[in-house]
Amino acid sequence: MEQKNSIAILAAGAAVISFSSIFSRLSEASPAANGFYRMLFGLLFFIPVVVLYAKRKGKTGIRPGRPVALASIAGFFLAIDMYLWHTSIELIGPGLATLIANFQVFFLAGYDTVLFKKPPSPKLKAALVLAVAGLYILIGRDWGSTGSEFKSGVFFGLAAAFNYSLFFLFLKKSGITGELNNNESMAVVSVSSGIVLGIIAFTGYNGIHIPNTESLIWLVLYGLICQGFGWMVVTTGMKGTSLSVAGLMLLLQPTLAWVWDVMIFDKPFYMLDVAGAALSLAAIYLGTVREA
Repeated sequence: MEQKNSIAILAAGAAVISFSSIFSRLSEASPAANGFYRMLFGLLFFIPVVVLYAKRKGKTGIRPGRPVALASIAGFFLAIDMYLWHTSIELIGPGLATLIANFQVFFLAGYDTVLFKKPPSPKLKAALVLAVAGLYILIGRDWGSTGSEFKSGVFFGLAAAFNYSLFFLFLKKSGITGELNNNESMAVVSVSSGIVLGIIAFTGYNGIHIPNTESLIWLVLYGLICQGFGWMVVTTGMKGTSLSVAGLMLLLQPTLAWVWDVMIFDKPFYMLDVAGAALSLAAIYLGTVREA
């Protein structure tokens, strides 16, 4: 797959999953329950896709092995990311929580440099600087005057970013041999993440309680659209790009999440906020054209 096509596919996937934090907040479920139902309904999306693919290719199903183990590990880190991120959403809102959780771009760039011997190009370095500047404008300029709840939300978001980056790393590794296609990898991820989030939810006070019928509808949409369709598109685009480029491209997700937060929840914003979002978009463009 050509680099430009992969970037376009990643952009489409990032746009779809940018609604994740919105669906999560509208559902009003607990952080662990939100993640659990995202994985459950996402799995319901992947099962028929995987079954149809297996029939077309004459496969008997997903066989245990190293790729499945790697995808399961990816699912574990995604589950931790989901819990931390949903907690951050409760504390600082969907827009900022998603922006901070996408600091994963810096971890992914580091993995490319250390593990895969791909030193960052001058354009990538400039893109990372722009990304830092944009995120600082949006979350850092009033840090000293913010309360403990806001700061806790930021730290939860940063911890989510670290786990998010490990999810990407193991997800990409799970598909290297070709034994698992994109949808099979995400089906395994959904099962693994769902189990971990289910354990977290059941050990908490609210369990996997769904507040009402409206919440159920939002959770179903959350799983089918964001976890299912959105990640099917994202994983397709990831195979044609490096981790660094994929990470930068996915910054479109938090930027759009911030826009939806402003539009849907009437989040107050200032021109500096717009400048921060613009810098993030500039970082995406600069980072993704370096290899195109």
